Amino acid sequence: MLLGVDSRVIEESTALRSLTQGARWTDIADRRWLSLCAPGGDRYVALLSTPDLRDTASVTAVGVSLIARLELAGVLVVRERPDDHPYPLTVPYSTVRLFGGSVCSTYLDLDALVVRKSLRPTQLDSQDGRDRHQLEFAFMSAIPTGCRHLFPKARLLRSPTSDHALTLEMDFVRGYSLGERVLRGEVTGHRLCALVDELTNHLRQSLWSSRPCLLQRSYFDVIRRRFSHLLNGRGIFARLWTAGATVNGIHLGGLEKLVASAERQWPQLASLQGSGAHGDLILDDILLVQYNSGHEIKLVDPNPQNVSWFIDMAKLMMSARLKYEVIYSGRYECAWSIQDDVFELSFAITDSRSWSCLDDLAEHLAQRAEMMMVEHPESLRRILLEVQACLNMLALPSFHHIHHQEYERSVMFTVLGMSRLQQLLG
Repeated sequence: MLLGVDSRVIEESTALRSLTQGARWTDIADRRWLSLCAPGGDRYVALLSTPDLRDTASVTAVGVSLIARLELAGVLVVRERPDDHPYPLTVPYSTVRLFGGSVCSTYLDLDALVVRKSLRPTQLDSQDGRDRHQLEFAFMSAIPTGCRHLFPKARLLRSPTSDHALTLEMDFVRGYSLGERVLRGEVTGHRLCALVDELTNHLRQSLWSSRPCLLQRSYFDVIRRRFSHLLNGRGIFARLWTAGATVNGIHLGGLEKLVASAERQWPQLASLQGSGAHGDLILDDILLVQYNSGHEIKLVDPNPQNVSWFIDMAKLMMSARLKYEVIYSGRYECAWSIQDDVFELSFAITDSRSWSCLDDLAEHLAQRAEMMMVEHPESLRRILLEVQACLNMLALPSFHHIHHQEYERSVMFTVLGMSRLQQLLG
């Protein structure tokens, strides 16, 4: 047996067999994990995902992806994130760099099976870097009683040499995100909508009413502030901000004017209020742990700078309608040029398997908005949610360009947000 998986299951998969060449098994206490090096240099780690292993015969099911079959057998496969930071850290072999975490470095300690998240130097301003994560760390270390079941247990660790160097240590959640499951085709639209309903029902009863009513920051202001860091001379972002672009043959007006028009047409989005929110409720921040007897949902990477439940719903709509995870994972091709001072871009999604599932979720979220947003005219409820989703996406480019140095991805986020916002403006 190999981590609870019958050896013939491993042998029948050329993909995993190529990974396991030169693999290194490690025994840690009563746990076992396997470090796998892919031919391209990527490192994966396979470890027991749940204490109750499933019937290993089920992993031979036809039409089920390799990773899904391993999970059915009680094995979780984690891909290590390359350390592309300008100041890479040296970590022990028993530590795995994880994806996500905003501007923090996030590591899985295989010895203790805990995740540690620490702030790293960034060129982003303090509002989007240090301040945001200090609030996150404080929230995670003192989660309101009624919603503790929605988050992994966490502890705040202080550096012995500095009162300002903080690390958040969390229990490891042994499951994949809903974003991963959608992209791998492991969840139907009906199932995804049911899971999101289950989660939002829990949030309505707990986190969304956990604090006194506060004013939600305006994303119109967030976009203007963040884009001010991108407007350097005649670069592409400056062109998009002032002159717009032609995208897949359709002319988009300048983002500055689009944002101003949206603020005039929907001023209620500049004065939202709320009593608590996750603050960054994308599908990649929702983890699903499968058990023989059922499942469990856990949330990670909250942003307490957002306090309105409406932002949470709009973040989900950003994942569904604007395909955030599809773009983030690089499942697209794009090319652009500047001719006669006009910026032209064409793009195509290279993996559309998840589109039907995400479109189902987008329609479902719109229907939920119609039921929940009772303070707004019924004719506006869907539109307001989709406009806020566009604003959420248009707040992303500076972060992905400046901190992650993902220029192409940042441009894609910008033009997708602009395109949908212009459609909504009519």
